[in-house]
This record gives sequence, structure tokens and C-alpha cells, in this order.
Amino acid sequence: MSARNQQQSNAWSFYQLPLDVLVKICQFQDATSFFAFLDALGTPNLRGPLDLIWQVTAIERNDLWPSLVLTEEIVFNPSRLALLQPVVQYYDHIEVRCLHDLGWLQQNLGQTSTISWHVAFPSAKTIVNGVFESLSVWFELWVQLPIVAVAIEYDEDEEDVSGLSADASPFFYAVLPHCCHLTHLTIHGTPWLSSIFEFAASSSSLVELVLEEGVPSMLTASHLGHITQWLTSAPVRRFYFPNLVVDSAADATLRRAFITALFECPTMLELDCRGWNFTDAASMLPATLGLQSLSLMCVILPPSGLMALARAVCHSPMLAHLGVSVFRQFEDDADGPAFQQLFDAVAQSNVTSLNMANNRLYGAKWRYLAPKLQMSKLQSIALSLNMMRDDGAIWVAKAIQSNATITLVKLDGNGISMDGVVGLLNCTRSRQVHLTLDLRPSFYSENETAHLYKFAKELGVDLVL
Repeated sequence: MSARNQQQSNAWSFYQLPLDVLVKICQFQDATSFFAFLDALGTPNLRGPLDLIWQVTAIERNDLWPSLVLTEEIVFNPSRLALLQPVVQYYDHIEVRCLHDLGWLQQNLGQTSTISWHVAFPSAKTIVNGVFESLSVWFELWVQLPIVAVAIEYDEDEEDVSGLSADASPFFYAVLPHCCHLTHLTIHGTPWLSSIFEFAASSSSLVELVLEEGVPSMLTASHLGHITQWLTSAPVRRFYFPNLVVDSAADATLRRAFITALFECPTMLELDCRGWNFTDAASMLPATLGLQSLSLMCVILPPSGLMALARAVCHSPMLAHLGVSVFRQFEDDADGPAFQQLFDAVAQSNVTSLNMANNRLYGAKWRYLAPKLQMSKLQSIALSLNMMRDDGAIWVAKAIQSNATITLVKLDGNGISMDGVVGLLNCTRSRQVHLTLDLRPSFYSENETAHLYKFAKELGVDLVL
């Protein structure tokens, strides 16, 4: 090195930031900014211990910052793991997607770090600090970690294999009550409902619960009591439990308290009731909703329930997304007026996103429903799988033409001909708001598709076929 370069190097060393200051400055929330800053520092000396992160190659940078994502590419690569081991302590959050030795993680974790767990639990003896230990010992160590999120999901390659085996389940549910930092819990497979709901009722930190079983689940009186306690004592943000049935034998007061707590929860951002049976609970829907997003897809909901929902939507200023898809074997004469009330309510509400897929809303029904859309604040609307043909599309086109906020319309899975699509495109001629019209997958011929794309381009419409 020349004398001049040596002098410059010494000068830069003089200005090296203290480690705590360097780490604090580096708290960028995206990998691009973080690595740009390290690049700007110029030398390993100025980058300090964070230079070790800089040296890790052939890894997605989003897996290196702002959280460290432990993947197979890191865990089973000794050189990468050795580079990262000294700097694990500087990460605020670790996302575990692969792990060989739980002891390694415990030894290298920072004092204020938190962990999200996204890897399958062991099903037999496994390594801790280089030694094979029993499941009991492993889970006793695991629960001591600052775990804020757990996702036990089906294996991506083997859809029927959950991340929690029958052998490991008793140990997991035994330590679950001691997961005092847990905020998010996702379990696919066959969750132990009683254990989960008891834990939720006692937790002040759990704000998101996602459960998914392959078969419908019955909520007992005990379950209802625990869930209601959780909903009314914790700042719950999301609850998703498809195909749920409330035990009709449970006390009506208890069932009403559960429904009220569920739909009026003031902190709830997203409630997804896919596949629920609301036959007995329809009359229990509250007068207002405290939610920002409500999804009632593939539900059993009588016309009286739709009308009760409509009344609630009218008085729910926080509701921004609404999804409704009612499953029924036969049409009811009361369906038409009930859907009209619901569309009327949406028009008077602050709802900006509406999903009304698979409701058999076709033909002349749109003569009454479409005018409601004209007056709404909707930005996106999904009307997929409604058996709609050109006569319905004409009414939807008129609604779009007179509405100043709709930017996305999904009409896939219907029977709209090329002429119907042309009518939908024509409605945009005098609109000032850009529109995306989505009809994929479509059944149009190659020539029809080319003509429609050309026409849409002339009108400035994003057409998806």
C-alpha cells in the first residue's frame, strides 16, 4: 500500500463509528437501503462487524435484512453460518425457516431479539448443543426463546403433512401456556382447540389466531367462553377459522356474547368466517361492526341474516372491505330483497372493496342492484362466478359509467360474450378514472381476444383476459 493510501486508511479508521451508533444508524427497514449504506461506508473497517453480513454472497438480500431469515442455504452452509454467527446478536428479529441445532440459536441470540418460527417441529430426539436430546428437553429450551410468532403449516411438498407431528403435539401444547411473548399463532392440521382457546383467553399478547382444519369444527360452550374472553380482553387484530359451527346446545346468551364480541371487536383488522354456518346466529348479529375487513365467503346465511348484516354495514364507518358469498341449495324468494338491502347499505357506507363472488347474481337482478353501485365509494368490486351474461353486464356497465371511484372490476367465471365485454369497455369513454377489467380465465377465440385487447388499449382500459 502506498504511503498516501496508508494515510487515508488511518484517517478513515480515526472516524470509525462506535458499534452501538453504527448498529442504530443501520436500522433501515429494507435491504436495499441497508446494503447501500454499507457500500457507502467503503471499507471493512468502517463497516465493523456488519461487514460479515456484507460478505455473505449468493443469498437473497431480503433474507439478510432487516430480519435474518434462517434458510437451508444458510444453516447447511458452514462458511455462511460462520460469517453470520457473530452478528446474529445485532438483529432485532430472526425468522426461523430452517434450524439444525436449537442450542446454537439460543447462544447467539441478542438480548432484545425476537423470533418468528416457521419450521416444522422435531418428531423425535434432536440435536441441542451438539447432543441428541429428548423432545421434552427440546421443548423446554424452545419455550425459553423470545418467540412472537409461530406458523405450523402443511409441508409445501406434502400437503397432508403438518409441521407438528402426533408425537410432538403433547409437548408443544404443554409449553404453549408459557409462550408469554406470542402475538401470532397459525396452526394447520388438527389443532387442539381446547388448549389453544384456553391459552388465548389467558394471553394479553396474542393478537392474531389462524386455525385451519380439514373438517368442520364444532365450538363447544367452553370454547365460546374462552374465545369471548380473548376477544374482549386482548387487542385482537385477526381471527380466521374456516368451516366453524357453533354448538346449538350452548346457552343462547353465551352464543350471543361470542357473536357480539367477534363482530364488534374495535381492534379487529380482519375477520374471515369462510364456511361458517350462521343459521342459528343470524339473529344475533350486532347493530354495528368494529371491523375494517369482514369476509363471509361460502357461508350458510339465511335472508334474514343478510338483512341484519345490511343494517350493521350502514352503521359501521370503519368497515373498508366486505366479502359475502352465500351457499344455498335452492333460491329463496327473499334472497332478492335481502341482496338489495345489502347493496343499498354498501352504497351508504365507507366500503371501498366489495367481493360478491358466487352468489347467483345474474340477469334481471342487476336492474335493481346496479344503481346501488353508482352511488357507492367502491374502488374495487369482484362479481366472479355469478352466472352473469350480457344482460347483467349491461347493468354493471351503466353502474361503472356513473361511478367516479371504481378502478377494478372482476367478472371472471361468468358467461359474458364478446359483445358484453365491448359494452363494458364502452362505458369508460366519459370516465375520468382509470379502470382495470379482469375476466380471466376467458373463453374468447384468438381473434376475439385480439380485437378486445386492441379496443381496450384505444380506450385506456387495462383488460385482463
